[in-house]
Amino acid sequence: MLRVSVRKNARPSAVAAMSRVQSRFFASASAPANQFNMLLFGAPGVGKGTYGKMVQKDFDVKAFSTGDYLREIVKKSKRQQEMDQTKGQGNEGLDAFSQKISDTLNAGKLIDDGIVVDIVRNLKENPSTFLDGAYANTAGLILDGVPRTVTQAEMLDEFLSIDLVLNFEHSDDVLI
Repeated sequence: MLRVSVRKNARPSAVAAMSRVQSRFFASASAPANQFNMLLFGAPGVGKGTYGKMVQKDFDVKAFSTGDYLREIVKKSKRQQEMDQTKGQGNEGLDAFSQKISDTLNAGKLIDDGIVVDIVRNLKENPSTFLDGAYANTAGLILDGVPRTVTQAEMLDEFLSIDLVLNFEHSDDVLI
């Protein structure tokens, strides 16, 4: 079950706001016509994906991690390349898009803003076909890993309304 907690020394207005958010979330999760969209922010390893999966289990919402999605594109492309080599079909390597994603991720850089936003746009506009319909007929969406830049946020704002943003924080010694 989703639990929204507020620090003990939080201002009363923060407690009231979190109560409203929790009520809104429960109401939205039970009414598929009102999609509830949530963003999860935080450093790698802070628990965004774990939290997203917990919420996904308890409510009819789906968590989507852009990082997981991009890594899976590269992995599938590499598997296809290996199968082609096994069948003697040559060694062309990864397709251009997968190679670009792979090179960018391996260099520790961020994927182009347009690519990331197009992925989310495709997810929102074509939920019945995106990843074989895994995101069709849900009460909402939990986005993990997007937006990462101000430009991405501005681009997403053109077609996506966000109901809740959660920023996960841990001290550096916990993350290391």
